[in-house]
Amino acid sequence: MLHILPASKNPLKYISSGHLLSNDGFLHPRRNLDTHVLLLGLKGTMYITQGKTQWQLKPNTYIVLFAGMEHYGYKPSEGELSYLWCHFQTKQRNPKFLHTDEVINLINNTSNENRDNMLLDTYILSEFGELSDHARVELCYHQLLDIAREKPYSHFISDYALSLLVLEISNQYFCFATSNAIERNKSKQRITEIIEWLRTHHVEDCSLQNLAERFHYHPTYLSAAFAKNTGLTLVRYVKKLRIDTAKDLLLKTDDTVAQIALASGFSDDKTFMKAFKEYEFTTPSQYRYSFSCTRINKE
Repeated sequence: MLHILPASKNPLKYISSGHLLSNDGFLHPRRNLDTHVLLLGLKGTMYITQGKTQWQLKPNTYIVLFAGMEHYGYKPSEGELSYLWCHFQTKQRNPKFLHTDEVINLINNTSNENRDNMLLDTYILSEFGELSDHARVELCYHQLLDIAREKPYSHFISDYALSLLVLEISNQYFCFATSNAIERNKSKQRITEIIEWLRTHHVEDCSLQNLAERFHYHPTYLSAAFAKNTGLTLVRYVKKLRIDTAKDLLLKTDDTVAQIALASGFSDDKTFMKAFKEYEFTTPSQYRYSFSCTRINKE
């Protein structure tokens, strides 16, 4: 997804606005404009392509069609369709496009002091977004429409009304990005705590249900969060820790395979041998013999 971040120290230049209503079958025409267009979904779904990406404008969502980029409807709407639109320009006519990860990193990797400055100094115009408070944005939009209809004594009134609207959208995006980052960091920190606990307790009961109760998670959420942060399911992660423990015991003790299986956290030797062969492509006995021979050869 693309974004532009023009400086907010200058008001956006209002061009025109309106409210589109269609009973059925609306297909957006193919166009390439010299203005940006802000669309706010109210009812129904409009299907539109910008560049090579297809978007769906629905209630509680917005789309920014960028100047100089071709856009067109790729599918007719079904049933009633309603959305607000506004054409505008930024002072910077050829803004730099940023991808989502670049914008998120810019927001979250900036110091608190600079982040506050960023709030004051840029609009955040995203190609597509969902609104956390649709009512606030819709209120700003209708205020803009009313001001534009009244033909105020100064066109700057419309410019500033538009700028307020876009700043409200920018603020909601900013809050979404920062809150998501905080939640991701909290989740990562909790998973790190679980990993550390597993490092010293993996021979005990490490079932998903037990860990969920111990760390106060819903089992389904924990399973998904653990996989997202480690790249492994909880079962495979624990199994790998147990295999590593077993490998160490095979080389450093004379315990039997059955004893090592239990000491490593496996329920029985058959389960252990199956898991060991899955991960090491050999049996525990062959593994012990191979490394003992290696040691003799080196001596």
